[in-house]
Amino acid sequence: MKRQVITQLTTAERLTLLEQIFAQQGECSCIEFASCTLSDMAFMFDFADANLVKMKWSNDECKLSEIMERTKRILSPEVEQRFGLGMPFFVHAVLPLKSRLVADCTNWLQHNEPIALEHFVTTSDTEDITIRVTCIKNEIGDRIVDQIEKTKNELQNVDTLMESINKIINLVNKLLSNNPEWKSRYKNYIMKIEKTTTKRNRRPFHKPEGISLYSSVSRRDGKAYDLRFDGQSVGEVVCGGKKVWLYPQEENNKKHFKEEYTELQMSKKVEWSSSEASNFRRFFRNKSKEANSIKLNSPEHRLENRLLKEFAKKTRAEGKVLCNIQPVRLYNCFFQLPTPLKASDHVPEYSRHNGGGIDILARVKSVDGNSRICVMELKDENKKNESQAEAMKQAISYSVFIATLLRSESGSSWWDFIMNRGSKTKPIPEHLNIDVVTVMPEGSTEEFCEREIDLQELSCTLYCHTLYYNSKDYINGKFTFTGTYPPHIRK
Repeated sequence: MKRQVITQLTTAERLTLLEQIFAQQGECSCIEFASCTLSDMAFMFDFADANLVKMKWSNDECKLSEIMERTKRILSPEVEQRFGLGMPFFVHAVLPLKSRLVADCTNWLQHNEPIALEHFVTTSDTEDITIRVTCIKNEIGDRIVDQIEKTKNELQNVDTLMESINKIINLVNKLLSNNPEWKSRYKNYIMKIEKTTTKRNRRPFHKPEGISLYSSVSRRDGKAYDLRFDGQSVGEVVCGGKKVWLYPQEENNKKHFKEEYTELQMSKKVEWSSSEASNFRRFFRNKSKEANSIKLNSPEHRLENRLLKEFAKKTRAEGKVLCNIQPVRLYNCFFQLPTPLKASDHVPEYSRHNGGGIDILARVKSVDGNSRICVMELKDENKKNESQAEAMKQAISYSVFIATLLRSESGSSWWDFIMNRGSKTKPIPEHLNIDVVTVMPEGSTEEFCEREIDLQELSCTLYCHTLYYNSKDYINGKFTFTGTYPPHIRK
């Protein structure tokens, strides 16, 4: 008997439990049977050492009955108690390549040897027959058994999630197919954008400090911009003729900013160049320095606004955390691309003009150097009834719509707009790659990520990822990101 120390293992070594524990370099040429693979298990190894019992026979003298008898003896509780080997966890049989024992030994270990947890049979160029039994201390073994059960349950959950997501994809396809009115509507949207982009890129007013400008694809009231303070609408600017008008959100502003705002005594409509408008801008410029202490209507809108401003930075010199990601803008403003779907209740519905908007639609440059579309779904909490997996379902619904939109009659125009091609149009790729990302606080809820979903009819692949932010850093006004997505974005 000898003690085999199991040290930290590389990814290459983590191919199978068999390779981890038993295989010496060059010994195993073929795995005939393995009861489990390490690629199915997240726990890897939770023990530092194991007791390895090794028995060897020559091919001529070996009989299956003797192998069985000797192995059973090693696996017996009496031997464990006498020598303190621990619980028998892995039994490995190494047999000659063309041995008559392969089928019999595999059948015995697979069906008639219930004591050890996992079993392996390999064949090699050797003429000898070797049986190895690995024993692990009882308390460590119990932890491994629990972890294996947990991992198996997680794998089953992933399969169940995939079933659920496939149903959502099929439902979205059906809803979009049965309600084709969206096609002409979105064609009109992009035609309007193309017609007015050049004119509206040059605004007749400067963006106020401390306030973000938002636009919308569905506005029909001329040149109008939504003013948002930390994600909350505080007014609207309308450019009409030669004048620019400010329409403050009086009721909401008084509610959130109390007497300080009331003292401004704003009118319902003022000229942008007036002293009243100047006071309005100064008020929110000063308030931006204490934004964290102001309670607004929607924490999620605040998160969205702060992420948009973070992603909109150009370089690391500006403090940009994730490079090679930029939000898609409309008329050089932030915006939410609307969809004809309502997906927030986890079961998509067709809602015509009242569908949900994509929280953040972005362009990213992936590690392979190619540009992609990224659909982001944001959550300001990470809790069981709003898990990452549930958020991913919503993100996938909107991503399927984007893929369908890009394959529609107006798809090429939408592609140029989203990818910011301007006048330098390029054909839409034959195969689309779309990153689908959930953004939420760090947590431990059920996940669905690092999965690729092929939408064959749309010639598109969805790449599902997580992007978590640290809540403490966020409260202090900065972002620290973790999750599966950052390594896939070009540095």
